Amino acid sequence: MLPNLIHMSNAVDQVKLLLDSSNIINEEKKTELFDVIEKFNQKKLNSALNVMLFGAYNAGKSTFINTLMAKDVAQVNDIPTTDKVDEYHWNGITICDTPGINAPIEHQQVTDEYLKQIHAIVFILRETDVDAKNLYDRMFEMLKSNKSIFVIFNHQFKMEEQDKCQLIVQRIQENLVNLSSSFNINTDQLAKINIYPIRLRAACKGAIEGKDALLSKSGFKDFQIAFQHWLDFESDYPQYLQALYNYLNEHLFHVLENNLLEINNIPSELDVLLENKRNYEQQSVQSALKINNKIKSLVQYSKPNVIEILNNAQSQEQAEDEINTLYLSLQEQVMEVLAEEIEDNNEHNLQKWQANLESIRNRPELKGKELYKTLIENGLEVLSKEQNIKQILLAGRKMKIPGLKGRWEKTLGKWAGKGAIAIQVLMAGYELYNAHSEQENANKEIREFEVARYQIINTVLESFYQYLSEYAEGMLKLTYGKKINEIETSLNTIHENDHQVDKFVQEFEIIKNNFKKFNELEMA
Repeated sequence: MLPNLIHMSNAVDQVKLLLDSSNIINEEKKTELFDVIEKFNQKKLNSALNVMLFGAYNAGKSTFINTLMAKDVAQVNDIPTTDKVDEYHWNGITICDTPGINAPIEHQQVTDEYLKQIHAIVFILRETDVDAKNLYDRMFEMLKSNKSIFVIFNHQFKMEEQDKCQLIVQRIQENLVNLSSSFNINTDQLAKINIYPIRLRAACKGAIEGKDALLSKSGFKDFQIAFQHWLDFESDYPQYLQALYNYLNEHLFHVLENNLLEINNIPSELDVLLENKRNYEQQSVQSALKINNKIKSLVQYSKPNVIEILNNAQSQEQAEDEINTLYLSLQEQVMEVLAEEIEDNNEHNLQKWQANLESIRNRPELKGKELYKTLIENGLEVLSKEQNIKQILLAGRKMKIPGLKGRWEKTLGKWAGKGAIAIQVLMAGYELYNAHSEQENANKEIREFEVARYQIINTVLESFYQYLSEYAEGMLKLTYGKKINEIETSLNTIHENDHQVDKFVQEFEIIKNNFKKFNELEMA
């Protein structure tokens, strides 16, 4: 066997399977690598080394081919069905199966044409062919043409009949000596013809069924050793193997290895995503503090308005409407502050991250890697266009005090209803406030009135602060929280992809190391 080419082919098959089963390598690069694999398979078939089988019909040529290939590829026939030469590709060598030495003359012409490009000939003889002069004549013609010759005596003798087998081998040797003189073949040339007695049927069974002991007992391994020696030292086969090895090493393994190194360098750029996430978290906290302080200020400044409403309202309904109107006015101011805050952050983020985004988009190793590009760009994209928080806030202008129907209930449902309860409490206090206004000349009643008045005003202001704060917090979560979640999703996807990359790299390293180890040992 030829382990170096077998190992090369196995390694290529393993790489192809690895590429087929993974999305780590982008499709453009995959196509390039698959082209390399296809060219390798073509190069295997384009070996300049050709070996011809020679023998009579039913001598065992097809059985020999099936043994060599370790599978049934050649049909075993007693009668030839065609005059063509069948070609079989085995480990980079073309095996040519001729019509037969006792073929009709037109068949023989086909064989003669092939002989011009043949490097070695395997003659297969049965016991009935041992004394066939035309077979020896053909051997000597090939020997004079500097063709390497192997003779296989295909027999059916049992192990205990080896003496009979050896007698026939001696007879073949005697015929070679006796007939060589007419072709001016000298002793040194005759010494190059070795005879290998083989039970081809047993050898074929052992090869196909994986029974190594049966293959050894058949005598086939002696031929394999001699044939391998000829390949290694008396032919151009080593150069052919070295060329295949160099091709795979340069165009498949080296290219794929570099591509994996580029992929492994990409995650370092994803630190930008982590920084982006931290920035959003910090901005969310800072914006919340800033907006909260603004709400406190707005609520405090609204106190005179609350007092005026309570002093001048002629009914509970009027007070409720005016409190609602005041609340909506405050809410609009909060919306403006939120919009301005988010927009300022957008401008800051645009300036800070645009350079990172452009540099990452233009990285050569990201060409075709849509997964990384999409995740990175999503993570660096600031809140803009339809995602811009200002659009959400502008839609919020239609909102009313918490608890009323509309967009509030759809977007921030967990706060819905609380404002209405607070206003109901406030209006119950209004009735107390109004009743006491007629008795403001009595000191005791005045004190009670002032306490009630203070409580009602504070209830309104606290309600304003509570629900404006919750409103602002909800809006910030809707914007920053959504973006943070998007980044986390991208990071999780990338971490999972990194795991797949690590697994791919580990499997590739095993294939690559075996490829180099086995083939370098063979070529050492």
